[in-house]
Formats: sequence, C-alpha cells, structure tokens
Amino acid sequence: MKKTFLLFTVFIMSIAGYSQHTELFGFSGYTFTDQIPIYGGSAKLHQGVNYGGGISYVVDNAYMVEVSYSYQDSRVTAYSHYYALTIDVPASMHYYMLGGYRMVNPNERVQLFTGMKLGGVTLAFPDGYTNSVTKFAMGLDAGFKVFFNKHIGIRGQASMNFPLTNLGGSLYIGSGGVSAGVSTYSPILQFSFLGGLVFKIGN
Repeated sequence: MKKTFLLFTVFIMSIAGYSQHTELFGFSGYTFTDQIPIYGGSAKLHQGVNYGGGISYVVDNAYMVEVSYSYQDSRVTAYSHYYALTIDVPASMHYYMLGGYRMVNPNERVQLFTGMKLGGVTLAFPDGYTNSVTKFAMGLDAGFKVFFNKHIGIRGQASMNFPLTNLGGSLYIGSGGVSAGVSTYSPILQFSFLGGLVFKIGN
C-alpha cells in the first residue's frame, strides 16, 4: 500500500511539473437509483445528492489529468425472495479517482472534455450493520467548462461510475434475525449529473 501511494505521488508530481496550469474545482449534483440483483433477492442503491471536488493539471490545450473525490449519502433496500423480508439501511458511496481527459476548445472561454478515470470505491454502512467494502472502480465523464474571466468559471458534467468487480458483503435474513449488506452478481452502475465552480491557477 505504501509503495502504491508513493508511486501515485511521484506520478502526480511529474504531471504537475509539465502542466501549463492547475485548476481546483468543487461540485454538487444528483446520482440516480440503481437496481442491483443480489443472491436470493434484489436490492436498490437509492438516489441521492452527490458532492466532492478535485484538482486538474492541464498539460496543454488538448489534455488534462485530474484527481477527484466524490461522496453520496444514500440507502440500500434489499428484499429476500426466500424469506419475504425487506431491509432498508443507510449507506454511503465514496469514489477516489485518477482521470485522463481529451479537451476541445471552441473559444478561449469554453472547454469541452471527455475521458475516463480509474481508482477505488468504498461502500460504507455508517450505522454498523455490516463492514465497509472497498473495490477498484472505473468511470466515464463528459462535460464542459465556461470561464467568466482568466481565473473563475463553472463546470458541468455527466458521469457514470462503476466498480470493476462486484461489491461484496452479505444479505442475511433468517430465523436468527436480520443483518444487512449486499452481495451482488452484476455490476453497480451509478449515473450522475454534476455542476460547480472551477478556479484556474497559473497562466
């Protein structure tokens, strides 16, 4: 883990050294409900407000690399076909990602971008119903930036985030009681619309 973090830090520092300028951004938005099959039943990862932020390194007029974090406060509702019981528990999704993007500049104030990102996702159950689960994750983004002046603008994007492997955990419903988690056999797909401010640092 320490070696991975060290390599990641060296990579980011090398990108920062070659970048034309740096951008800081914050965002908020909305993530839609995803229906997910689970063993012995079905479950929903509910919609909710998503917020976060990150830092972008613009290498030239056509490419940028960015590190981002996002958080969604949500709930998981699961139904067991075997016991005809339903559980509903609070949950949260945490994505921490490294992305690469291709940019198009229609004019000096507007930028359009598309790209993909890799990183990790943690599904957490704050009330202690079951242990948190962390997996590798992937995402696709498409969006725009509009600058009011040389340093401040707005950013909007559509995002699709999903774990590279199915999220673990368990759904236990039986005569001994009820505890909650999710054990999926299909990918979780989370689609979001996000918007916020972006601040340009440098030329």
